[in-house]
Amino acid sequence: MDRRFWDINRIRKRHVAYRYLLFLEVFIICIIPLGFSYPLVLSASALVLELYVLFFLGKVSNLRKGRLFMYFLGGSAFVVELIWFILDLSYTVSYVDGFFALNQPALSLLRFTLWFFFFGLLLIRLIKSLIREPFVTTSVVMGAGAGYLMLGFVGGVLLNT
Repeated sequence: MDRRFWDINRIRKRHVAYRYLLFLEVFIICIIPLGFSYPLVLSASALVLELYVLFFLGKVSNLRKGRLFMYFLGGSAFVVELIWFILDLSYTVSYVDGFFALNQPALSLLRFTLWFFFFGLLLIRLIKSLIREPFVTTSVVMGAGAGYLMLGFVGGVLLNT
């Protein structure tokens, strides 16, 4: 068996990452009502969730296969979301119909596609990672709860777009 599989410090870090993922998702759900008044809050929260998943949860994951594709998909979704955020901010501040108004449908479709596939792949990887855990603790159960909330995010992205 792989020596890194039974590395207790790595397992502890992974379990803490599951716990923080659940807390972050619950926080994002709590600030969703602010999104009706301030739409940029939802974009910023999606960016924070993506950065957490890529840089903290991705480092301690027990899955090696498909990590580069996850980083590529996440990086692409991050760049498109950042462009969306900047264009939405400039559109909100200036109220002019220019570049943003012409490219909104294409950018919206690209944004939806990238987020849908990113969250879907993240959900599959989270479930596979939870299946391979050698010890079931409360953090692993919290990770399963985070997986269910991630499923809700995928449905929410699909519904809102």
